[in-house]
Amino acid sequence: MDILLLSFSCVAPFIIYLFLGFTSKKILKISSATFLDINTIVFRIFLPLNLFFNIYRSDFASVNLSRPLLIGLICVLVFFLLAMIYYGKRNIPNADKSVMIQNSFRSNFILLGIELTESIMGTEVSALGGVMTVMFIPLFNVLAVLVFSFYAKEKVSFIKVLARILKNPLIISSLLALVLNYFNVSVSDWLFNVLFPLGKMATPLALFALGGRFVFTTDRESRKLLFEGLLFRLILIPLIVMLIIIPMGIRGEALALFLVLFGGPVAVTSYTMAQQMGGNEQLAAQLLVYTTVFSTFTLFVFISIFKSYGFF
Repeated sequence: MDILLLSFSCVAPFIIYLFLGFTSKKILKISSATFLDINTIVFRIFLPLNLFFNIYRSDFASVNLSRPLLIGLICVLVFFLLAMIYYGKRNIPNADKSVMIQNSFRSNFILLGIELTESIMGTEVSALGGVMTVMFIPLFNVLAVLVFSFYAKEKVSFIKVLARILKNPLIISSLLALVLNYFNVSVSDWLFNVLFPLGKMATPLALFALGGRFVFTTDRESRKLLFEGLLFRLILIPLIVMLIIIPMGIRGEALALFLVLFGGPVAVTSYTMAQQMGGNEQLAAQLLVYTTVFSTFTLFVFISIFKSYGFF
């Protein structure tokens, strides 16, 4: 029961933010266009600031992490390629394909990774959590831009795809943070105190805007894709990864981080990017909401099993 409460406590705030957005639209009669504007602001300002400070404050030199990082990188790329092949052959709209592929590899690691791992382990996460954030969040964004560009209504050249990647606010903030971190350039305390709280607003605002634009699915094909996305995101993918890495000796903190990386709900930014880049935003919204809710129970099962066998 304690583990269930622990898992729920990590995702409960997300559910509350969604509910507030949904009820605000109904009670306060806020227009859908207003929530769309909020979503755009989050994507272009608040999320980049959040990602920037996560990377900027990481200590890359404190620990050798080559093995778990390499394993994680290979797994992400393999699932990305398999999803591209599988959904590329499916007879569904391109706007759906891009969202389903994104759901297969892009988890909410930036928001849940370190927090949930600390809760599982009962101690602060080492540099591994920060470095995994630095590595995988930019990778998720690059792969997502590639997917949405590939399935865009108008086919674009490689140069235009590269330009989209480089112009993506999340990629820009990641690169800037890496440069400042590498050269040990300090951000003034005054500027940090002004901008850091803005980054912390990203998640509540993104979910609030999502709640305001959320509609319950009724289309049969959408329900089928939603169920498939939940199955892949929360059960099959983490199960496959765990069966691979546990025999390799991955335990403790690293195992907990991998569990969230591959078994956590789809990233909050997945909906924002789908809406901004021509994907099926309603399907992306459904996947975000339902993977967030049901991850409470799937993570509970994984955590319970691993704790009972002494893997954590």
